[in-house]
Amino acid sequence: MRIITDPTRLGPGKRAVAIGVFDGVHLGHQKLLRAVVAEASTRGLESLALTFEPHPLRILRPGLEPLLLTDLKEKAELIAALGVETLFIKSFDKGFAATPPAEFITRYLRDELGAVLVMVGFNFSFGAGGHGTPQFLLEHGRTAGLEVSIIPALRCGNVTVSSTAVRRAVAQGDVEQATNLLGRPYSIRGRVLHGDGRGAQLGFPTANLAAPPDRVVPANGVYVVGVTVEEVRRAGVANVGRRPTFGGGGRGIEVHLLDFEGDLYDREAKIVFLKRLRDEVAFSSAEALRRQIAWDVRQAREALANGSLEAFYNPRALC
Repeated sequence: MRIITDPTRLGPGKRAVAIGVFDGVHLGHQKLLRAVVAEASTRGLESLALTFEPHPLRILRPGLEPLLLTDLKEKAELIAALGVETLFIKSFDKGFAATPPAEFITRYLRDELGAVLVMVGFNFSFGAGGHGTPQFLLEHGRTAGLEVSIIPALRCGNVTVSSTAVRRAVAQGDVEQATNLLGRPYSIRGRVLHGDGRGAQLGFPTANLAAPPDRVVPANGVYVVGVTVEEVRRAGVANVGRRPTFGGGGRGIEVHLLDFEGDLYDREAKIVFLKRLRDEVAFSSAEALRRQIAWDVRQAREALANGSLEAFYNPRALC
């Protein structure tokens, strides 16, 4: 997949375009992106995903923008995996935000991107004041010579799949519900930091990551996780929180890798949240904490024995 930020590099061509912020690339996004890939293939068009950077609400409502589910690199990887040929990343600023909806259709979609087919989700909005609705796009797109398709809401149980619903599930620690909505486990990437060595003193050495300030981090607690470092995947137990037994501190992620000995300092690690085990609590002593960690490890091994690490990474579709 080619990634483009300068429209002059697109070149001529007729394109099927999917539009969205695509934060999380959840099942609803996947439905939209797969549809545009399929239609492009059938009609001999180039498939293109149009997304925006930064998140539009960072510009429209500074200080009130949501924490992110994916960084730009991960978003691009997930979109590429769906077969999209081109990802166009549009810089979102106040000038672009003020574009009248009709101009957005003609100037950007038709003239700049070469769109002949445009596909959007049911809740898509665009243009100055967010006044561009899917119905507006349908009506004015026809006038501009564009075919428009609106993808309806996707339900998972009694929940409408959306980035907001995924954020809520992750923030509440319901990582299994997040998996249902994403179609894969939720993950965070970060660099392994030097810690204070308390995990090793307890007999359970940990890799420590700072909680990314702009990402949704699961609620404080203990989780069964998968950890990928340099393309090697391992199982582990992670504590998210402030380590209240030792007086608290900054919020972070500490991961004990099962059956691993080695040094991971300063390497990038991808933490994949598979199952929540319990809340984070303060213990009366280091020994009480050690016994609890041993129990957590046994629970993690049992969970992985009942369903392999690979099965967690590739969950059975529920939605």
